[in-house]
Amino acid sequence: MVKCFSTCTAVSLFLAFQGASAQLPSQENRLEKGDAPTPYAASEIRRDCSSGAWRTYQIETLKAAGWKKTQQTTRFVAGGPQVVEISVVDTDAEGRQGETRTISSTWIELQKHASFPDAHTVIELVPVELGAGQFDAWLYSVVDPKTGGEMRLWFATTLAGPPIHMEQWQEGRLIYRMTLLDFGPRP
Repeated sequence: MVKCFSTCTAVSLFLAFQGASAQLPSQENRLEKGDAPTPYAASEIRRDCSSGAWRTYQIETLKAAGWKKTQQTTRFVAGGPQVVEISVVDTDAEGRQGETRTISSTWIELQKHASFPDAHTVIELVPVELGAGQFDAWLYSVVDPKTGGEMRLWFATTLAGPPIHMEQWQEGRLIYRMTLLDFGPRP
């Protein structure tokens, strides 16, 4: 379960850090004109998601019968200067592992996953507590103007790569949640 501290605390932290540009993602991480800066540059993702790095998440998806929970482990198995091979395996609530999926991607493609239109994105610095520990994180709140849906992504300021927590909201209802349970190697 994610624990965000009060809105007042988040706003206070945001105002306290407003003068310190290092506290928000670098403007140099803007991939396209009109996009918000991504949390990390491709080189930072490569640094923290090199061969041997892994992340385990709890995935919760709202279905007609209620919440479906699984665990997903992502392993960065072979990383080079331009391309990385990633293996992903899901484990269901009964502990059964699914087939391992292998994905090949460039580092810049991974960076693009966190690129959103500036006009529909709010970025805040917030503290967050998860099963994997306490983090300072950039919270990206992204609204889809067509559907009104919202995606909230928390990116750890000191752990480049996938978000440490993610929520998808539709019509005011939470429909998907991904939470970091553990990761390695630890810094």
